[in-house]
Amino acid sequence: MKTIPEDLIYAISLTMVPNVGANQAKILLEHFSTARDIFMAGTRELEHVPGIGTIRAKSIRSFREFQLAEKETRFMDKFGIRALQYNDNEYPKRLRHCDDPPSVLYYKGNAELNVPKVISI
Repeated sequence: MKTIPEDLIYAISLTMVPNVGANQAKILLEHFSTARDIFMAGTRELEHVPGIGTIRAKSIRSFREFQLAEKETRFMDKFGIRALQYNDNEYPKRLRHCDDPPSVLYYKGNAELNVPKVISI
């Protein structure tokens, strides 16, 4: 079994935090750069990020279900699923312009998503 990258555990965990949706995750990732940094930040620091506030800050600080993210990565490994995090260079640049892009984008197969012409269904 492969070693699970710590940054992926934190990124997946961020998607599981109650009261933190895709829009807030984007705000947080643009402010802190990594999901790990978000979880390491103090409550007051999180509260002062625009759009986060006390309830979301407390939800982040009290999150302890990291084993669920580890379980998710084992499932991904078993079925050949990969993930692109919002701060990955390969993450679709067009998707970053949305108000609520997924902070983790799962894929299987080829994920060349920054080519000049793309067709989506």
